[in-house]
Amino acid sequence: MHQVAAEHDEFGSESLARPLAAAEAQVDRLVDQLLHQTDDAPAARVA
Repeated sequence: MHQVAAEHDEFGSESLARPLAAAEAQVDRLVDQLLHQTDDAPAARVA
């Protein structure tokens, strides 16, 4: 399980924007990784 948290910044400064952009990019990479793992996995059987 992975968790991502964004903290509040009442000023909306660049010091918050940079880590949020980095976190969003990491989430995108994680989703891509999980999708590729799913694509490579054998199909699940329905009983």
